[in-house]
Amino acid sequence: MRWKNNREAWLRLSALVVIAMAVRGPTMDAHPERVALAIENATVIPMDGPNTLADHTVVIENGVITAVGPSERVIVPAGATRIDGRGKYLMPGLVNMHAHVVDAVDLPLWIANGVTTIRDLDGRDWTLELRDRIARRELIGPHLIVSSRILYGSEPQWRDTTLTASENAATIVSEIAAAGYDQIKVYFQLSAEQYYGLIDAAAEHGLDVVGHVPWSVGLSGVLASGQTTIEHLTGYDDALEGDTSPVVGQRSQWNEIVRYQHARLDRLPALAKVTQRSGVWNVPTLIVHAKLLPPDEKTISRERGFAPYLRPEVLDDWAERRRRERSADELDAIRTALDVRRRIVAALHVAGAGILAGTDGSVGSPPGFAVHEELELLVEAGLEPIDALRAATANAAAALRDDTFGRVAVGQRADLLLLTGDPTADIANTRSIVGVIAAGAWYDAQDLAALRASLAERFDAERDLLARVRAGDIRPVVDELRSAHAADPESTFREGALLNASRALLDADRTAEALRLLEVVAGAFPESTRAWSTLGAAHVRAGNTTAARTAFERALELDYQNWDAVQGLRGME
Repeated sequence: MRWKNNREAWLRLSALVVIAMAVRGPTMDAHPERVALAIENATVIPMDGPNTLADHTVVIENGVITAVGPSERVIVPAGATRIDGRGKYLMPGLVNMHAHVVDAVDLPLWIANGVTTIRDLDGRDWTLELRDRIARRELIGPHLIVSSRILYGSEPQWRDTTLTASENAATIVSEIAAAGYDQIKVYFQLSAEQYYGLIDAAAEHGLDVVGHVPWSVGLSGVLASGQTTIEHLTGYDDALEGDTSPVVGQRSQWNEIVRYQHARLDRLPALAKVTQRSGVWNVPTLIVHAKLLPPDEKTISRERGFAPYLRPEVLDDWAERRRRERSADELDAIRTALDVRRRIVAALHVAGAGILAGTDGSVGSPPGFAVHEELELLVEAGLEPIDALRAATANAAAALRDDTFGRVAVGQRADLLLLTGDPTADIANTRSIVGVIAAGAWYDAQDLAALRASLAERFDAERDLLARVRAGDIRPVVDELRSAHAADPESTFREGALLNASRALLDADRTAEALRLLEVVAGAFPESTRAWSTLGAAHVRAGNTTAARTAFERALELDYQNWDAVQGLRGME
């Protein structure tokens, strides 16, 4: 079984800035110098003692906290950079325990939003390389914990790894461990034999199993198995499903919402207590269901504010989703489902079960923004602000059994936020960021603005490219891209932006033009499986059977689990 997805060229190209930015401060591939720091006279939110410690000073050396104490007692090292914390609040950097890294270009945006650690729950080999490059300070980005690719049962879904009878769990886990992944990600379709095989094999390699609740074992099986985290509260809909439910045993995303309409809430206290005794942590991702509802004025205002930081293809997808109308009954069902999910979170919290902050892909929210929304949703569900903060800091470290981060304490990795407002009084104050310390490097307000500005300018250029492609003759665009790539292979547009433009041409039945552009994309990103599968689809549209087969086969050489390529070849049989 191959795990290698050879995308070094993609990684190199997408991790660098396309256009030189004449803005102050760090850009995508430049770090501020890491020096000794002292944040003086701040109110510290330590996460492992009193909620707040007034007038404290924190000293950082070599990326680690070396002193925390009352300001009059802490000795600041000679030559340290002194940061005035008067009237401000210092807390640990935020952790997103359910995220997905899709494009390296987004990584600095996590830091700009105060998220200093993320757990990528569908990793790839190129994500591991990103993790290691960030650790070596070659890229600006959050500390990465990377799970394996999603492990399914016999039916592939979301274009990922298929676990079949011919590929036993021990072999797969051994390869995952050897590749350097941090955790094993499981999904709904696993059989009981497959699931427990993965649990046993992961234990032998010292890897945590995380993810969804397989239908074959149910919530009770997962709670007894030693799985570390449950994502999206999966399994609770089944465990609470009442006799009146019309979808018992029927599996779909919508049927999960239907099940919540028939939830037996009287079962919740006992279920929450069993969860607490199991030691399993839950990552509710309340934002996923909240995003299914029409936005209120506050949400619309926020979305306008962060739209410049959304990759153009994501912004287009989000706009399309927003145009889809739901019936009044569907919206009522979603509201009920969200309310039940909030009640589950509240019951888990009351029972003392572990809760973590995570957002999934958070369609419509750029990286880093969504975790602040999730914290607000956790408070709405019944957590006190300090408990929501712990869900995104100290709890994450505890769930990962990593005592090096998540608190403001001596010996901790220096991942910190400096805020103008008190988040223990109002959780919305996690947004009032005036400074971030990531692995000991200080980003002041101007630095953070520069990170955002460089990304916004890049995406503006990509949107301009897309507009030009849609507007008319693409030959000048193709010529410019070819010339730019010939002059400097590292100054091309992102693969995602070019593929987005190509798909727009295909959607407009401009197949010949799409082919011209896709040939440029495949030339600029020869190791990109997505480029080749999209090129194959365009050749199919044009009736070029031989060329389509060649492109699909090349895509599968690069990633044997490229589901678009698999489907493309099947469609040609």
